[in-house]
Amino acid sequence: MQNVHLSIIGGGIMGTAITKCLIDKKILVPSQITVSERSEEKSQFINQEYGVHAITDNEIAIQEASIIILAIKPQDMEDLFEQIKVNLKENKIVISIAAGIDLNYLKTGLNHKKLVRVMPNMPAQIGAGISVWTSTEDLDEKELNQVRMILKAMGNEVYVNDEDKIDLATAISGSGPAYYFALSEYLIKTAIENGFEPAVAENLVRTTALGAAKIMDHSNLSTKELRENVTSKGGTTEAAFKVFDEHGFSTIVDQAVMRAYERARELSQ
Repeated sequence: MQNVHLSIIGGGIMGTAITKCLIDKKILVPSQITVSERSEEKSQFINQEYGVHAITDNEIAIQEASIIILAIKPQDMEDLFEQIKVNLKENKIVISIAAGIDLNYLKTGLNHKKLVRVMPNMPAQIGAGISVWTSTEDLDEKELNQVRMILKAMGNEVYVNDEDKIDLATAISGSGPAYYFALSEYLIKTAIENGFEPAVAENLVRTTALGAAKIMDHSNLSTKELRENVTSKGGTTEAAFKVFDEHGFSTIVDQAVMRAYERARELSQ
């Protein structure tokens, strides 16, 4: 993207992941990126590792930026607002990836209009994530496309008009990787308890999870149809699903996701 300078406030896991993805996918070149990280040691590492301009001063970081990404913890937001809002020019786009921070909070705290709220997920760290996002009405189509390009560097992106769906996405795609990790964790535990060596159990479950994900990605069948294709009548998979059904597996998943959704809404208040 030409005529764009991006400043990322926060050089933690997501801040550096965004930096790496943008450079690896040639969305931006290092000279177009500034990363502000309060740790001098980490700032020097980011500069050496990615070749971007890495500094420790948030106020300086935003001066030349056309787009600013806030990649810091929610509890650090108010301090950041005080640092940057005075010199935050109205033409700059501010993108927040902090969980639970809604547009109204950003608008009030920064006294700014061009705002984007994003819920990325963990696989975004390797460019395989999905980011659900929304924005204020103050961004034009060109600016929205610039945001899309940045988010696409981390994987897929979905724009929603209803900000409440960001909280729902937090419970589905944001927390979702942990649900899959937990199922894998439990399968590994059961495999070990019933005689497999830990390394073999890990290999079986990780390879199975990866294969299932690849089939979902490449197949035109629905997940329901894929599940049914594995579930032979009277077979082992059907026996397992009878236990799932007896214990209300579907209901448990629904209730867990809705509780996560409720918690996301609580955090956004």
